Amino acid sequence: MKSSTKMPDQKKLSKELGAEILDNRRRYEELKIHGGADPFWPDGVNMNLCRNHVLYLRKRIEMELEPTEYPEEYYLKIPEKVDGDYMANPDVIRKEAKAALEVLKENQDYQYLRGKLSPDLDKEASQCMKPVRYVLGMEDAIRRNDLVVMRRCRDPEYYVKYLRDSRKKLDEILDQKF
Repeated sequence: MKSSTKMPDQKKLSKELGAEILDNRRRYEELKIHGGADPFWPDGVNMNLCRNHVLYLRKRIEMELEPTEYPEEYYLKIPEKVDGDYMANPDVIRKEAKAALEVLKENQDYQYLRGKLSPDLDKEASQCMKPVRYVLGMEDAIRRNDLVVMRRCRDPEYYVKYLRDSRKKLDEILDQKF
């Protein structure tokens, strides 16, 4: 039910809601073309979230504004619902993830730590193996074609440093024990 006390604010609200619709439509298109960076959800899930925001905003417009005050964005086509598993540029993601995996597996610190990986490590030494487990998880994601995980793994530089630091830490731990 529309309140007559809100009439002076209708133009302002109309502008705000119209801008929000446009923002969600832009985000939807950005995800569709370039993909996102969500570490846990496919682009399709986030696209559908943008779509749902547009639907919600349209409902708010219908509830809070007089039809003569509807923003022009209200009349734009509603973004299509997409498969929740949709990922933009899957071939690029695969290629970059495979290249990153190759860099990491050839890394001397990775090879050193991988050789030390054992269930017999104490808790402190085991913590140094996190980047090795990351690389193994990345390899598994590529094998399973898990594009969301692969997308997180496209830039190896952070993990090269993580491997280096972990190796130094493990060497310190092992030096103290012997």
